[in-house]
Amino acid sequence: MSDKLKRNIIFSCLVLIFISPICIYGFQFGWGIWKEHEMWAEMGTFLGGIYAPILGLLTLFVIYNQLKLQYESTQLQYETALFARQEITIDAVKRLADALEAPCLSDGCRIIDFLIEQKQTTLWNLVIVNQYCYLTDIIGS
Repeated sequence: MSDKLKRNIIFSCLVLIFISPICIYGFQFGWGIWKEHEMWAEMGTFLGGIYAPILGLLTLFVIYNQLKLQYESTQLQYETALFARQEITIDAVKRLADALEAPCLSDGCRIIDFLIEQKQTTLWNLVIVNQYCYLTDIIGS
């Protein structure tokens, strides 16, 4: 079923739901403008008793749809942020791998070989080495 057809069906149902109480009241108690205040009060009580739950249900439906859309939007933002973070992480790992493979020490030894030789392969040492290679690249260029 197409979206336009669904919207037309929903709109028709809503119009029917809102018009039917007035029609039922009119057919049951008659049409017209009354002179007695009590007749107006009875009509207001009847219509208020019918329309209040209908509007309450419609409100719940709208709130449910808003929450669903907000959840989907939040999920999309989370996934986008996670993807961007992964891209940054992948880029940083590639730069670190390149820096570790490059001969940055004075004797031409690769940093990774030096660290393995010294058995100091902690993450902090890798970060320091990456910064060292980055700075030497900037100073050297």
